[in-house]
Amino acid sequence: MFTASVRYTVQADRDLNEAKHAAQLRISDLTRLLDESQRREALVAEEVRDIRTDRGRLLLERDQAVATAVDLSQKLALSESLCKRLQSDLNECKRRADIASEIEVRTDEAIKEAKQVLARSRPASSVTRSEAPSAATQAAWREQGMLSAGTKLTEVADVTEHPGQ
Repeated sequence: MFTASVRYTVQADRDLNEAKHAAQLRISDLTRLLDESQRREALVAEEVRDIRTDRGRLLLERDQAVATAVDLSQKLALSESLCKRLQSDLNECKRRADIASEIEVRTDEAIKEAKQVLARSRPASSVTRSEAPSAATQAAWREQGMLSAGTKLTEVADVTEHPGQ
């Protein structure tokens, strides 16, 4: 019985050593798995922080882009309004220029006609210096476009008063 008991003890020691070895292997595997899990958890936490940071940055950029778009939209609307106003002002200026041009043409025609009527109504020798308009009147007529720049009405009077010159 002693031999059976020794065999049983030896076998129990072997089984115990195998169980210890298996337990140590299992503990080692579990420790390695725990370390790997913690490392993965740390990587995931870092990725989550990066994603949140990127999300915050992207939201800020989106808000800035929206604000910029609104500002540009308002500026575009204002520019379009100003362009319409400028176009209207330009059209008004063209209309006024056309009117001024028509007035100038009619004034020139009226002056020519008046000169012709005056020339037909009395002979040139009867015009005297006192009948010619004053220099101030002639300047006013020039400003209004009623008299061309180089014309001097006193020249006719001068020539008629002094026929020999």
